[in-house]
Amino acid sequence: MAKWCPGLPVTRVYNPVPEQELRFISLSRAAKDKGWIRMKALARALNKRGVKFRWEVYTDYQGVIDSPHMVFCKPTIHAIDKLRESDFLVQLSDYESFGYSMVEGLQYSKLIITDIEILPEMGVNKNNAVI
Repeated sequence: MAKWCPGLPVTRVYNPVPEQELRFISLSRAAKDKGWIRMKALARALNKRGVKFRWEVYTDYQGVIDSPHMVFCKPTIHAIDKLRESDFLVQLSDYESFGYSMVEGLQYSKLIITDIEILPEMGVNKNNAVI
């Protein structure tokens, strides 16, 4: 209302929209070049700010990051179903030859990714991803 009626005093009495839990998914090998250090930093930053989230990581190694909000799962062909249900695909790699999961993520959710060279070829930009 403040946006639509500038100058009028606006007070929110009740918020009918409950706070939501963000749903992240990552499909990645457990390797330094796949951004595990950045993943740890993002999880810590979200925890510090009190953001509610659940992050499912489909990887070949279990329990890499100590966070109560992160769940590590074995890679499976059914991870694409989880991608459809997620709010963000998180892919924080140093580089990719071609990021198939990012292309799939463009179809089903939003992306949180690093600025790697392959993005223009995949059609990823600041309009359809958080880079």
